[in-house]
Amino acid sequence: SPWLGDYSSLPRPDIGEVLSQAFYRVLFTETNTWVMDGPLWTMSIEFSSSIMLIIFCVSLKNKKIDPYIILFVFTLLSWGYYQFYFLCGSWLFLFEKKGYLHEVIPWKVFIPLSILAILYASQPIAKAAFVYNIFSFGERHFIEYGNPNIFCLVACDRTAFFHGFGALLILFLVNGSPFWKGYLNRFVFLGKISFPLYLLHQPLLFATAGIFIYVLKTTNSWPISMF
Repeated sequence: SPWLGDYSSLPRPDIGEVLSQAFYRVLFTETNTWVMDGPLWTMSIEFSSSIMLIIFCVSLKNKKIDPYIILFVFTLLSWGYYQFYFLCGSWLFLFEKKGYLHEVIPWKVFIPLSILAILYASQPIAKAAFVYNIFSFGERHFIEYGNPNIFCLVACDRTAFFHGFGALLILFLVNGSPFWKGYLNRFVFLGKISFPLYLLHQPLLFATAGIFIYVLKTTNSWPISMF
């Protein structure tokens, strides 16, 4: 990792860059323009998906245009990238609330679908190209977006396709299994703290790199034992 090279490899933004990163770039630009916490790349996806859902919720009250058509158009336009599965999760929630998903999935169906969900969520890029090519339409959107664009929508991505499909299938299976639904409800708190923990990954790696470099350059046994 370049973080283990020397201290000069670590980012040193000034306060103006920090403010620009925090209030604009993290939401509206591609990751290669960032110098701050790399895991923040998901913020543009969450932000754009939230805007789409807010528009959908507002249209539920207005109803000049069918709100479900609006949600469908957003889902179609984000095909194959993470926003797409964010919106698919919303569809899953709506179907469940309307009573369409109350049937319990039998074990003989649940087990093979669970294996498939884990396979997809584990991102088998080289192993499942045929299945991927069927659904990805050649890694293209139905509309070709400029790059960058305000919602950071990109062409259908192989990694996003596998991760998203696997995650959506897992949600569907849990919803159809009273046992897993009840069991996993005990761990909702993990979902609430998952993103803050995720954001700590890169700062911890930076800190570890700094400690590792210091340990390599010192003969004092105390910092080595602390490390």
